Amino acid sequence: MKKICLISSNLLPVPNVKGGAIETIITNILQEQEKQEKIELTVVSIFDEEAYKESQKYSKTRFIYIKKNFLYYIIGTIYNISNKLLKTNFNTYNTIVLNKIKKAKFDYIFAEGGHYESYNKFLKYFKKEQLVLHLHHFATSNSIIDSTFSKVVGVSKYVTDEFLKTSSIEKGYVLKNSIDLKKFDKKISEIEYLELRNKYHISNDDFVIIYCGRLIKEKGVLELVKAVKKIKNNQIKLLIVGSINFANGGVSEYTEILEKEISSCHDKVILTGFIDNNELYKYYNIADVMVIPSIWDEAAGLVCVEGMISKKAIITTGTGGIKEYVGDNAVFVKNDNKLVNDIKEKILYLYNNPKILEKQVNKGYKEAFKYNNQIYYRNLVKLIEKMEESK
Repeated sequence: MKKICLISSNLLPVPNVKGGAIETIITNILQEQEKQEKIELTVVSIFDEEAYKESQKYSKTRFIYIKKNFLYYIIGTIYNISNKLLKTNFNTYNTIVLNKIKKAKFDYIFAEGGHYESYNKFLKYFKKEQLVLHLHHFATSNSIIDSTFSKVVGVSKYVTDEFLKTSSIEKGYVLKNSIDLKKFDKKISEIEYLELRNKYHISNDDFVIIYCGRLIKEKGVLELVKAVKKIKNNQIKLLIVGSINFANGGVSEYTEILEKEISSCHDKVILTGFIDNNELYKYYNIADVMVIPSIWDEAAGLVCVEGMISKKAIITTGTGGIKEYVGDNAVFVKNDNKLVNDIKEKILYLYNNPKILEKQVNKGYKEAFKYNNQIYYRNLVKLIEKMEESK
């Protein structure tokens, strides 16, 4: 079996007791490692007492934890001064990680986020061919990254291709993300359904559009609110699952505009505020259609997988990697100056054509099963095999 090391960033621990998208992906791998064990797996993470206790459940993975103790911060202070004055690329976390693993024998080391340039120091103990850059987001390269990593793996073809346009790295791969489908593929009772709808003053006859995500300009939330506002049918309502982010206690110009737009049609647009991820499935249950109106290029499209497995028809711009995840199992709107009207028309199209809506739901539900954790783990193993073949 191939020996694989996954190095998470220094922000959140693995297992994902504190949340985090990348940390959740790694935790999914841990769970499948227990069942399938096709690789020898080591995971490096920042230390957390709760995560450490949780890690004891995984007997087929080796964990290396980095503690943020007094020495950690002393080293960090020295490195910060060096980086500013001497233009070095020292990183406290990765330096300690390297010291912990430098004598280990790995076939591949995956950088799962963090300070990519500081992995250059790993070349003292590992070959470039062993270092893999795993991109969970849009990123560009530079000469240091190019000289450090031999391979890049993106969460979508879009991410990989865009990165390679700026890089001299020759080997690019795609490993699509997954979710725990069981968290969303479940129904609530009729009583729960009615209680949750009543909580937000949604009648049983209302047709509910759901948006789930951050309330920022790039996500196209304002355009979605304007589209619903233009619909004359008062039985079509928008449920926004998310909270407005008051950065540093301030209010941005976008936040002010969004709040004003929502308040002007509060009878049609409902803002839930923050909802815990474990409770999301309940909100998907009371909706009919999910809209993903992103106006920037998304790295991937896991929220649309959540929607599809929750049996929601999807309306989306399909930007970036989204289209790779939904395939043709969505109704697409054009990301241009007619976006508001296009969203409005597509909502009405599905509202007035229940048979087409049902067809979209059924197609999307089947598509979602491509993104379960078992398949993700198998795809990771296949990816490693491809890397071996290309040596």
